[in-house]
Amino acid sequence: MKSPKLLLCSSTVGEIQEVIHPAKLVGAFIVGDYSEEEDGYWVCVEVSEVKEIPEGMVSLVVPKQKYAVITHKGPNHQIRSTYEQLHRWINDHQFERIHRAWHLEISDEWGHDRISDIEVDLYDTIK
Repeated sequence: MKSPKLLLCSSTVGEIQEVIHPAKLVGAFIVGDYSEEEDGYWVCVEVSEVKEIPEGMVSLVVPKQKYAVITHKGPNHQIRSTYEQLHRWINDHQFERIHRAWHLEISDEWGHDRISDIEVDLYDTIK
């Protein structure tokens, strides 16, 4: 995967310049030990370049990484089971998970009132 440049979106995507896919939601997070600045779940969109950062938002650059990917389709509360399948696949194929790296969740759906059924690609960083 190429190295995306991401902006945290606090209120509206319309304020962000150079958005590549406005409908595509990118969630970014670090699994393992992290600094206070890295703590949390970053709701982002991919941009072609970081120009002006709207007030209340920050930029986040995810470096080029290798991922194992699985698609979760179904209830949001079952996403943990899909992650468990992905982690088993990683172990079975003798890859190593990198916890101190940005992991991604990419979806074509921004949060709707009814979030019981979702479709999201889960990107787990590996060596």
